[in-house]
Amino acid sequence: MRSRRERQLLSVIMLDVDHFKLFNDNYGHQAGDDCLVAVAGALHDQLLRPGDMVARYGGEEFMIILPNTDNEGAVLMAEKLRQTVEELAIRHEHSTQPGGHGEHGCCDHDTRFQRGRRCAAEGGG
Repeated sequence: MRSRRERQLLSVIMLDVDHFKLFNDNYGHQAGDDCLVAVAGALHDQLLRPGDMVARYGGEEFMIILPNTDNEGAVLMAEKLRQTVEELAIRHEHSTQPGGHGEHGCCDHDTRFQRGRRCAAEGGG
């Protein structure tokens, strides 16, 4: 791995689309695919450096690779990405969470792990 060999930082964000199975079950697979394409595009548009990368990982999970990014930078980017997805305002009438929730985890090259859970609606939990 280049980052290890060159002793550079590497952070990874794992982002999960909450309540996606419920979305897919109620709106159908095509709407689910369209939702994931919209989320992937929104995530990609926030990555400004050439080495940054977003990839789908599993059903509704995405991995964001951030070379030369420390844990603090990754946490800030994760929150920015969560807000970006929230701003898509994808309709989900069957969600059990009013306003929706976003969840992300960040891990830097030292394998320190921080998990953030933010509520889109104030007072939600």
